[in-house]
Amino acid sequence: MDYMKDALRTYRRKQGSINVHAGATGRIAAILGKHYAQSSSSMTYSSAEFKRTLTNLVAKLKIAVKRNVFTDGVHHKHIDQLLKQIQEGIEGYPEAEPQALLYLIFLAFELMGDLPNNKTRLSTRENNFSLNGFRTVRYLQTPHQRAALIYATARWRSFSEYSSDKAGQEIEDRYFAHYRDPDDFLKWFKGKYPSVYAEMF
Repeated sequence: MDYMKDALRTYRRKQGSINVHAGATGRIAAILGKHYAQSSSSMTYSSAEFKRTLTNLVAKLKIAVKRNVFTDGVHHKHIDQLLKQIQEGIEGYPEAEPQALLYLIFLAFELMGDLPNNKTRLSTRENNFSLNGFRTVRYLQTPHQRAALIYATARWRSFSEYSSDKAGQEIEDRYFAHYRDPDDFLKWFKGKYPSVYAEMF
């Protein structure tokens, strides 16, 4: 395995930098702050800068888990352990980078309920990935949250039914006019855009 580590070190020295696409830099800025924003199509990091950025992202991930994941104590213990292993992988960057990536994938499974427990030779059965043996993940939305999502899709012009500026502006105006009573806004939107409402909810 040492020859693989040496090859990785040589590759990174030759590269000298790490380029991250604008789509990723925008998301990094949304998590870490606007000072991470980049107007060009990519952002170039040194290895040290990239390691610091990954460390900061994991720190924010821990905060997000604490504030948004409400589950049993056993589940939290498993999640905390995976976060710790991700952090250890980043601390050993770049040699331990594959560990961080692997445990990040494991964390995604855990947040959906549990790690798969595949007992067959090949994981071809979809039932092997029903992760509801101990808990079930279900996203719930209040009327305010549904209304806010509709407003966001209007700003993004996400659906062809209201891709024009006039239609999008009407939705935005209605949203603010009924901000304190989202049920009225939802009733109006469902009547005007029934197919979009059905697709969204």
